[in-house]
Amino acid sequence: MMKKSKVYVRMLLSYLVILLIPMLLGFLIYIVTLDVIKGQSARMNDNMLEMVQREIDQKIEEISKISSRLAMDTKVQKASRVKGKFETSDQIMLYDIFKNLSNLSVSENFISDVFIYFKNTKVISSIGGNMSAELYYRLYYENGEYPLEDFEAYMGQPHYSDSLVIQKKNGEKLLLFTMSDLGIDIRDASATVCIAVKFSEIEKILGSMEWNDQMDIFMINDKDEIIGTVAAERGDTFRYENLPVISGMGKQVIDNEQILSVRQSEMTGWKYVTLVPVSVLEKDIQHVKQIAMLGVFVCLIVGFFISHYLTRKNYNPIQSIMEVFKRYSNDEMKEGENEYQWLNEQANRFFKDQVDAKRLLRLNQKNLKEYYLSQLLHYEYDGNLKDLTQYGIHLAGAYNQVILLKFKDGSEAVEKSYEASAQENALRKFILQNILEETLLNYYQVELVEMGENVAAIVNRPEYDENHTVLRENIENVQQITQDQFGFSFCALIGPVCHGLGGVHTSWQQALELESYINLLDTDLVSFDEVKDIQPQYRYSVEAEQRIINAIKAGDAESAKKNMDLVFQENFSGKVSTSVCRCLIFDMIGTLLKGANAGGYLNAVRDLDFNQGFNVKQPIPELKNRFYESVDLICEKIAEEKKKTDGDNFFSQKVEAYIQENYKNPDLNISITGQQFKMTPAYLSSIYKKQTGKSLLDYINSVRIDHAEKLLMEGYTVIEAGQMTGFGDSGTFIRVFKKKKGITPGQLKKQITNF
Repeated sequence: MMKKSKVYVRMLLSYLVILLIPMLLGFLIYIVTLDVIKGQSARMNDNMLEMVQREIDQKIEEISKISSRLAMDTKVQKASRVKGKFETSDQIMLYDIFKNLSNLSVSENFISDVFIYFKNTKVISSIGGNMSAELYYRLYYENGEYPLEDFEAYMGQPHYSDSLVIQKKNGEKLLLFTMSDLGIDIRDASATVCIAVKFSEIEKILGSMEWNDQMDIFMINDKDEIIGTVAAERGDTFRYENLPVISGMGKQVIDNEQILSVRQSEMTGWKYVTLVPVSVLEKDIQHVKQIAMLGVFVCLIVGFFISHYLTRKNYNPIQSIMEVFKRYSNDEMKEGENEYQWLNEQANRFFKDQVDAKRLLRLNQKNLKEYYLSQLLHYEYDGNLKDLTQYGIHLAGAYNQVILLKFKDGSEAVEKSYEASAQENALRKFILQNILEETLLNYYQVELVEMGENVAAIVNRPEYDENHTVLRENIENVQQITQDQFGFSFCALIGPVCHGLGGVHTSWQQALELESYINLLDTDLVSFDEVKDIQPQYRYSVEAEQRIINAIKAGDAESAKKNMDLVFQENFSGKVSTSVCRCLIFDMIGTLLKGANAGGYLNAVRDLDFNQGFNVKQPIPELKNRFYESVDLICEKIAEEKKKTDGDNFFSQKVEAYIQENYKNPDLNISITGQQFKMTPAYLSSIYKKQTGKSLLDYINSVRIDHAEKLLMEGYTVIEAGQMTGFGDSGTFIRVFKKKKGITPGQLKKQITNF
């Protein structure tokens, strides 16, 4: 009895101990898991909020640049100084402003409208045309909450990167960015540049980070106005100054009810806010709690049997092992199969599962390694990753250098499916990584990571070394091998050698900027050291530009080309960066247009294809020839225009003959006539008036009225006479007839009848 009592005591103690341990562990796992999920959710919200903030800030920066450029435009400033109303001579200037607005390169999905309000004349020039401020308001922004007086008062105030929440006439909600023109007196807002952004597009960007329908996402400005919101039900309970932000970066505040993430815009000072109820996370953690309780129950049963077996004197090892396997397998012993055979089969299956698990673990480790390497490349090192070796990353040296390897398309373009292209690109990356590792590891410690369609190599060096001969030779060898043996080629962009882990991001950024030099230098291998001393700015004085304009205006192509050649020699004699080359090209294109306008050739933009003809990737001699061809064409056109305007009245006679032949056409007007003679309506009118002293529109009406008078005298009715002479409606016909003849058509008809 005493011996049996000891067995029961041992079993009871073992049972209690085994029961207590899983219960404590289950409770601890539940608490830790809840805390981890909260922390991970807060970090995820902050990271997603940062991406949303950067995307919106980038679009606001684009809007700010467009506003500043329009505000500093000389034609806008000149138009803002016009008092009362715009005269006929100002129409070309307004037309140029309208063309500039129409040619703006803006994001059509994000930006709804761009217009300029001129305070002194109460005229608005927009991408939809030029009209009075009142008409523009009635067409687009009329609503009871924001009357015309408030609209004009706001537009007349000085603004600098201000914003206004407004609703269009169709009910669409907009965010209006405003900036006054940068004239002589910035306190007098004589012109206001306005760019309207769709609220729906802002909310679409905010909604891209919504991973749960109970999330609240919104933006708030310093006036406590909600700029954009996605399912924000508690946004109005927060105030701008009460939202915690430190040094402009978001901070996660976790309490018992909700998780708050806040980031501040670097462009406008707005705050981006997300709220996630803790209850959302607790729903998921309930599954962990249930599993923990189930584990306690299972451990309770298993513990009972383990305690029972441990107390047995005559322990059978084989039977014990079989019992262990039976807990995790439903397989029964087959007929004729003994215990050893059954155990052998179960052991083989168990170890196979272990091998599969290890393979999966290695794959996860590889993905984790690539993730942290990409973090080092894309973001500045913040010191959080103390020991990278635990992720299989070995960058022990003090200096790092990044090489970006970009695959080149073959000379023969072959259309392939998406799956085939993806498989081919994956094979290329695999081949390149293996050859590169084999080659460079003899000299350096190298870490490779896939970056989308390309590959990045981080070369780790123990000491700073400016001599890149060994590195270049090895990369050139790899390029030759891949080209000869595998049939594909790649470009290598070698960033500078930088100190520490923080230097990885710096070298990566410099390597990315080298891509534009591949075509400029006509090479497949570009090093930062080759281009770092390139000329940072171009030299193009106002005097040199004016000499070119004067020569083009006078039609002297040879003098214009000679002055342009001096500018080319001064800037392209040494190394020039792509950005400098691009800016100089745009500046000289502007000079061509100024010269063409000064010489009276107003269709230069339409006739000269600047987008296709001028490119930073062209060789310098080819670029020069393209400019010289444009100068010859402009000077030739200017000479033709001068011949038209300085000769006799033959041109005006051709215009009058065309009107006499087509006066019956109801669509005939100055625009149609201008198309016939390949001129703008304003330029055609000015030439005709200069040669005849008459208005072209007045001549069209006179011809129609004279023919209408003859038809009335022949017995035709007023309606018939108006329709037969090109008047679209009888009201216009009667008004113009009375203006020309002093009486209405009906009165003339009555006089003829009485006579």
